[in-house]
Amino acid sequence: VLFHGKPQKPYVNIVPIDLLAAAQNLSQEDRARIRASQGLLSQLIKFVPSSEKIYYAAYTGKGYVIASENYESKHYDSIMEGMPVISRDSKRVAFGCGRAGRWFVVVNDVESKDYDDLQVGTIVFSPDSKRFAFCARKSSEWRVYVDAAAYPALEGVAEGSPVFSPDSKRLAYVAFTKQNKNVVMIDGRPVGEFDAIGERTPVFSPEALGWLHGVRWDRAFGTLGLLVAFGHAFLGMSGAE
Repeated sequence: VLFHGKPQKPYVNIVPIDLLAAAQNLSQEDRARIRASQGLLSQLIKFVPSSEKIYYAAYTGKGYVIASENYESKHYDSIMEGMPVISRDSKRVAFGCGRAGRWFVVVNDVESKDYDDLQVGTIVFSPDSKRFAFCARKSSEWRVYVDAAAYPALEGVAEGSPVFSPDSKRLAYVAFTKQNKNVVMIDGRPVGEFDAIGERTPVFSPEALGWLHGVRWDRAFGTLGLLVAFGHAFLGMSGAE
């Protein structure tokens, strides 16, 4: 990797690469996750928002690391695709990783407790960079973890979830039930159940003043400010998509 024309520390390879060749102790579920991560070339290198630094996942021959100029994380058996995630203030760096069949979220070199699984694409910082959330499973129970709280996630959460409000005070996500229903959750509380919800939703409005999808949820729940986009769902049900 070269940054401003300056070569960085050399590695055996910059992932995604053939992770399976170097991770023989992974479960079938982990291997399926890794296969799905191959070819994500556009996510190889991440700039911090300030553009002053880059981060990337690399293989050293001993394991996988998140690296930057003059920095290298601990070695892990695997690192989740799309990593790392960087806070808006450029001061916090997070990534999901696996070791000895267990999964962790690491933020500025501090490991979370271990989990049976992490859901891809759920690691997110709040707009003010002070809060952090992700979805993980212990035994058969999925939960969304944020600050010191653990919110129910039923059977897992939708792509694009969870999401913080613009003021960083609220957290919304879409959870799946065993009956294949979509439940909109705000701060761990269900506020609506639907057959389908549009991709990459829910989305908070910039003003955070109303949750809109044809019902006055803003009156029912105060200043939640959540906008649920049903475009794909409506088109799909109408046969127009």
